[in-house]
Amino acid sequence: MTLIDELQMRTPQVEETQESTSIPLLNLAHARQQVANAAEAVAVGARRIQDRLANVWATLSPIKREDMPNDKLWADLVAIMNRMVFYNPSGRRPNRMNASLSLMRDHHANALKEMICRLDADVRATA
Repeated sequence: MTLIDELQMRTPQVEETQESTSIPLLNLAHARQQVANAAEAVAVGARRIQDRLANVWATLSPIKREDMPNDKLWADLVAIMNRMVFYNPSGRRPNRMNASLSLMRDHHANALKEMICRLDADVRATA
């Protein structure tokens, strides 16, 4: 079982029971751009992925529920954000998110990178 499978088992699964709602194109364009920027930020920059995740957080945090085209994509975004905030393997209480992210192991950071890139591809595919 991969880390992504484990994360998906832990988070409540959102079933998409309806087709993508018609959201204003401006909201969808905003979400698409922010997610694309996050995927780029996680792929380019500092040597370690952990050092790039603070930029990803800043890019994704302005996205609102109404910006996302469906509940599944929103749930994926929330799972990514939760993973960045609550990652604290040794129970330490770092003062800053950067300190917490620096504690993240490489394989966890790689799994998070995969989740961000998958979200980017899914958001692009829905529009």
